[in-house]
Amino acid sequence: LCCYIIRDRAVLGDYARTMLSVLALTFVVFVVMIGLIVGTNLHPLIIVTLGLGLWTIMQWLRYQYATY
Repeated sequence: LCCYIIRDRAVLGDYARTMLSVLALTFVVFVVMIGLIVGTNLHPLIIVTLGLGLWTIMQWLRYQYATY
């Protein structure tokens, strides 16, 4: 939805690159969560909490060390 609001082409390109990195990190967390579901006997709420915590930490690190 944000793409309809952004009018500047350069800003839209930056937004798209940022979204790609967010999608990549989300996919990594998704794979880790699937691995935990299949490979362990942890309660699903613990797995979701770990996934959210991992996603938050990875996003924080991405913003901390972003080079754009």
